[in-house]
Amino acid sequence: MVSTFSTLNEQNNNTQGKTVTTSKKTIATLSTILILMIGCSGGDKNVVATAAGHDLTIDQVVEMLARQNTLPNQAIVIETLADYWIDYTLMGELSLEDSTLANLDLNLILRQELEEELVNRYLESVIQFDTVFSEEQLQQAWNEAPPADSVRAAHILLALPETATEFEIDSLFDLGSGLKGRLDRGESFGSMAQLYSDDTGNSSVGGDLGFFLPGMLMPELEEVAYNLQVGQTSEPFISPSGIHLLRVTDRRAMDFQSSVSQFRQMMVERTINQAYSDFLNDIVQSKDIRISIESSSIVRELARNTEAGLSSSALNRSLVDYADGSFTVQEGLDFLRTLGRDLLDQLADVPEETLDQLLMDLTQSRILVELAIDEEIHTSEGYVAHQDSLFVNFLDMLKMEADAVGLWLLSTEDGETTKQALDRITLQLIRELLAGRNPPSFQQITVGARRRLDWSVNDQAVLATLERLDELQGFSTEPSNGSVIDPTSTPQQENITDSIGVN
Repeated sequence: MVSTFSTLNEQNNNTQGKTVTTSKKTIATLSTILILMIGCSGGDKNVVATAAGHDLTIDQVVEMLARQNTLPNQAIVIETLADYWIDYTLMGELSLEDSTLANLDLNLILRQELEEELVNRYLESVIQFDTVFSEEQLQQAWNEAPPADSVRAAHILLALPETATEFEIDSLFDLGSGLKGRLDRGESFGSMAQLYSDDTGNSSVGGDLGFFLPGMLMPELEEVAYNLQVGQTSEPFISPSGIHLLRVTDRRAMDFQSSVSQFRQMMVERTINQAYSDFLNDIVQSKDIRISIESSSIVRELARNTEAGLSSSALNRSLVDYADGSFTVQEGLDFLRTLGRDLLDQLADVPEETLDQLLMDLTQSRILVELAIDEEIHTSEGYVAHQDSLFVNFLDMLKMEADAVGLWLLSTEDGETTKQALDRITLQLIRELLAGRNPPSFQQITVGARRRLDWSVNDQAVLATLERLDELQGFSTEPSNGSVIDPTSTPQQENITDSIGVN
């Protein structure tokens, strides 16, 4: 699990090492966003956040933020720190409850991975395709649609975590731009790939991807590769794997005899992809999937406040209907709660078409899971063994990461209670975040804990902290783009139940 906070500090870009920095445009963007939290106006006016009986005070936040002068004096910074402090505190409490961490709902935490494995096993069992091609069939396919030139390229991959934040994306783009500058000044691409590329499969050979034809690499890489000349290096670009720099090293016209093995592989992949595409299209047609007109607006509001208190009737409302079932507000909310705050903020601003496509994808996944369960794939020996292995490996990794930052098997100092030890450790982790040392995030782990353990963020204390920092540092509390926060006003939360239309 990689930290989703990244570094808050705007450091100088170190092009001699793997220093990751935060771009100014991210800070400017974040200055216009106020994260909606729960339990805001009540409680001790001197407490910024609470979690399972622990308090994060104004004095503590001011003391930590006053020691640095690189962050804007804005609510988003304080709220983000508070959110991480809550996760660290809850992670520590989970450890104290049971050091084996058997209290974790691993089905909830690993739900996406489990469902992906279930669906993959189901699809493998039901989709039939023929990938045996004779020489004559290959020659005919070649004559009908000769492939483009074969391209050889090398790349440098700067990998992104699964739930990457805007901070991390911008930071890796900055690092990629720095590397591009060094390459333009004549440094060796192969050496740079060995030093920086996270693609362990080819970094040892200078990032070489070998020769490939269309359809053999990720679309993002192929599009860039086929638009570069030999010897030309791309600007940093993004794919689902991360940020890439790509250089075309060779290009050659294809002839059938010398390229038959590569062409055969391309035909196999094309056949498999077409079979899966046809199967999924048939499901969409047969299940008559219908997205409600107002569903995208509901998802947008849920993304803005995933902790909104909704009635049972609101949670059971259908977002998407299909034959024999529906995808409900509750299921949509469960999915959103697995996402990082930055992704939620992005979802709140994307076009309706994007939200509709998200709902379509989630519904298709739900239908496939149901079909896999109907076929009892989840009870098969292979799947159960995979699930058990996943659980064991996940817990081992979690214990190791929690132990590395002191949140597992907490050690107390002389005269210190376990509660005091946890308070000390969580504050130290926040200081490390501010220093850019990037301790791990436990956001996905604490989703279940946030449902059963008390926690809150006090908006009035956040505003009071801004005023204190303003006095100490002379920062402006006004967000950019002309939006002004009245520090004396009470933040108003939108009634999400009303917007859903169910009381």
